[in-house]
Amino acid sequence: MEGVAAMGGSIACEVCGSEWARYVCRRCNRRVCEKCLDARDWVCLECKAMGALAEPAGGLGMGPLGLPLLAFFLSFALIFIGMLLIALSSAAPAGGRGFGLILIGPIPIILGTGPEATSGALLAIALILSLALLAYAILKGRGPRSP
Repeated sequence: MEGVAAMGGSIACEVCGSEWARYVCRRCNRRVCEKCLDARDWVCLECKAMGALAEPAGGLGMGPLGLPLLAFFLSFALIFIGMLLIALSSAAPAGGRGFGLILIGPIPIILGTGPEATSGALLAIALILSLALLAYAILKGRGPRSP
């Protein structure tokens, strides 16, 4: 506890010992000051010098734009599939039944007529709930973010 006494009650950096330790290395859990921390990888300079990082910077191993870029291409693919389904449905013979799902943000609007409307609505609700659970599982797996 000599670091605590030397800094007047605060924790001293476990690498240099001369500054206040405000951060914790994510690899070795040592308390370090901002001079001894590599902010990009969130590791102390000694762990950085060893070159053995626990995981790549970005959390999911996708880089800084990995998840947003994946979400963009997935949404683009879903829009394309929807347009394709609309084009194919125009070739079907006209009838008095149908089903539709409109998502405005998190609010689903389910439309339908005929005997297939109930099963279509249940399918849409199941799809929305499964996507919400998937998003929750992905976000929970990332853990809390450090300042």
